[in-house]
Amino acid sequence: MFYKSIILIAMLLTLVAGCTGPRATLDGKVPEDRLEPGLRVLYFNGKFDKVGQVPSGDRALMEKGRPGAPILVIDHQFGDNEVYDSGRNRSVGVQMKGYLLLDRKGMYEFQALSNDGVEVFIDGRSILIDPEVHSDRLSDVATVAVQETGWHALMVKYFQRKGSAALTLYWKLPGNDTFEVIPAKAYAHLPDEPAIK
Repeated sequence: MFYKSIILIAMLLTLVAGCTGPRATLDGKVPEDRLEPGLRVLYFNGKFDKVGQVPSGDRALMEKGRPGAPILVIDHQFGDNEVYDSGRNRSVGVQMKGYLLLDRKGMYEFQALSNDGVEVFIDGRSILIDPEVHSDRLSDVATVAVQETGWHALMVKYFQRKGSAALTLYWKLPGNDTFEVIPAKAYAHLPDEPAIK
């Protein structure tokens, strides 16, 4: 019995440690009346080679990313221009956090067009990754089974090393046949929630 308790505690600690996305309130519900449009964002300077090098969690806290205006929709062809409002057109990492509205039960499919690397987390679990330096290309398709509708924790990590830049997120809703850009109304954040968790 003692060993089973130790194993259970270790499993719970692993689950908690593995959650890299934003947390909802203690009862698991997002207070919808306080949500504001878009995702909170932090920018990091650096010549990243892989998306895993973009800080998150404790690393983001230590490296003190620069906050920016909320990102309302992820559908951008930056070219050689500034990446969002980062003040940079290269050597920049981006961490976006907030919530994604999944209002249908069933199988969602997700895909990203990026230049350079991107990783998407839903409810703390990595669901889509195209991690390295590359020109514009579509990621593999990620399939996510949604059993509980509502607002789900979302984190997107992205970096632009040099040259042109792009980032667009697509989804295929349950019952639909085609991918579409995830609309702005599906993204939200809590203004009083810390940007880093």
